[in-house]
Parts: sequence; C-alpha cells; structure tokens
Amino acid sequence: MTRDEIEHWVRSCLRKARYSNSHKAEVGRSRCQRQRPDTALRIYPCDYCYGWHLTKVAANPERIES
Repeated sequence: MTRDEIEHWVRSCLRKARYSNSHKAEVGRSRCQRQRPDTALRIYPCDYCYGWHLTKVAANPERIES
C-alpha cells in the first residue's frame, strides 16, 4: 500500500465511526442530524472495513439520501 493509499484509508475509514449495517448507520445519521441540523449527511459502505460510515453531503441537495 502506498503512502497516499494509507492516508486515504485513514481519512475515509479509521477516523470515522463504523456501523455494522446500513440500519445502524441510519440511526447514527438521525442522531447526528438532530445535534447538527444544518449538516447534511449521507451513508456509504466502506471498501476498507466493509462497514458503513457517514460523510457530509456536497452542496448539491439532489445527492442527499433519504
């Protein structure tokens, strides 16, 4: 694994909360959005740990998962 790949892995997986399935990630997203209603989050499956994470959504509202 290259240094860039390791840095990407750390940013996209190791520094984030890991959820074991999409339902648990949805519960986590709901909790986070109650605490920070101005921050739109999306759920995505992780290619590194095969769990699920949350990430901020880009400014385009069409990309927000419901």
